[in-house]
Amino acid sequence: MTFSIVTLKAFGDFVIACHSARAARMQSPVAIHHPAVIAGEYMRPLAAALGVESEVAFIGSKQWTDVPAVFDVRKRGIIPALHSLIELRAILKKFPQDREFVFDNAGIREFFLCPHRKLHHIPKASGNIYLGYQQFFQSAPKPASHPFSFTSVKKVILIPGSRVASKVIPKSVIDTIHHILAERGHSLTVVTLEGESIDFSKGIHSVCIPRTFDNLIATIRASDWMIAADSLPSHIGEYFQIPQFIFTPHTINFMLPQSVHESGAWAMFNDSQKLAHWLDAHP
Repeated sequence: MTFSIVTLKAFGDFVIACHSARAARMQSPVAIHHPAVIAGEYMRPLAAALGVESEVAFIGSKQWTDVPAVFDVRKRGIIPALHSLIELRAILKKFPQDREFVFDNAGIREFFLCPHRKLHHIPKASGNIYLGYQQFFQSAPKPASHPFSFTSVKKVILIPGSRVASKVIPKSVIDTIHHILAERGHSLTVVTLEGESIDFSKGIHSVCIPRTFDNLIATIRASDWMIAADSLPSHIGEYFQIPQFIFTPHTINFMLPQSVHESGAWAMFNDSQKLAHWLDAHP
């Protein structure tokens, strides 16, 4: 029996899929399935930066630069979505019929894309997508990490940006984060990507890095602790086991990085003081 995780949506979903496939393959020799990953060609630069390019089957042409229209109907429209559906269906049909596809959510769209093929989806009952993948592939639980202690932190970064405007951490929340850390004797560096226009108060230290996956990953890996929006950087942080705290405009337990979900290291924009309480509980 062969499984492939099919990930054709946002960059964060791709990182989750790669993280989960790696966990199923490597965490325990008793894992019953060792899945591959199938992703759109537009994911290749991110896969290369993560170091997983050779482990991914890329589909589509080099003209694919974004999420296929069938997974972005609201933005792209019905006609492009239908063309995308037909194209993807033909591509996925070429995979061996004994290969079973795993989607994070298998609905009508996914069943139409893959007729006459066994499909699976990640169980919502797990409460978190990372745990859901572990449950599905019967991976051993990840090794217990060392308890987080804020006193051991030296370099703190905040990555407030997101491709989704509503998820960008607001100026007022950034100011609160800066104040909370300053009270505890820690400095903060706000990291923005080239081309982003993110508002924060003067006097807060910031750096703007080139908009490449290599630069983003290097910046995250060089930090001791990261604060981020509910976006791609948070899942990159999870992939490389960087401790973090997430700010979000709404409740998102299911899509949180596993470590954040398990430790409660997240807050909504309107409850930013939760960061102070969480830090005081992790001296």
